[in-house]
Amino acid sequence: MIKHMRTLDGLARHYRRIDPETAITQHFIRKKVITGEIPCVKAGVKRLIAIEGVDEYIKNDGADRQQE
Repeated sequence: MIKHMRTLDGLARHYRRIDPETAITQHFIRKKVITGEIPCVKAGVKRLIAIEGVDEYIKNDGADRQQE
C-alpha cells in the first residue's frame, strides 16, 4: 500500500481541509513526531509524515483513553 506522505505544514493543511475547526495543529503533530509517537521519514531537513500514521495514532490513542 502506498502511504500518503506530507510535510508537517501539508499535514496540518490536510486536516484543516477535512475539518476547518480541527484541533490537530502543527504543534501537536511536531511534538508527537519528535517524541517518536508518530513515525516519520527524514528527507534532508524535512520530515515526511504519513497521513495514515497520524490517523492510526489518533484512533489508538482515543481507544486507550476510553479504557482508563
